[in-house]
Amino acid sequence: MHRSSSATADLRMDLTALARPTALGAAAAVLAVAVAGKFGGAFIGARLSRLNRWEALALGAGMNSRAVVEAIVAMTGLRLGVLNTETYTIVALVAIVTSLMAPPILRYAWPTSRRPPEPCSGWTP
Repeated sequence: MHRSSSATADLRMDLTALARPTALGAAAAVLAVAVAGKFGGAFIGARLSRLNRWEALALGAGMNSRAVVEAIVAMTGLRLGVLNTETYTIVALVAIVTSLMAPPILRYAWPTSRRPPEPCSGWTP
């Protein structure tokens, strides 16, 4: 998704909708199902493929963060009138939260000894 499309999509969110307990509960449920499906499915598949738990954790985190399709479907649904603003906000929030989950989980799953060296900035003192 192009950055301008993402910015436009974010502007259509209405976070005040989450002040209602039913909307907040729905958002939590959708987030739980999304994480269980994407992260859990990738983790279990990796373990069944004989990857170790750290590799499976990294694979699950990487697959969990793939939210571009969610954002495109949500924006299309909003434009077509299939989704209302509250539902769109929930789906967009899930896409953002699952994307933000990946970096800390990947840092945890990938041991320091196996990380590639940091790129050199070209400056030496």
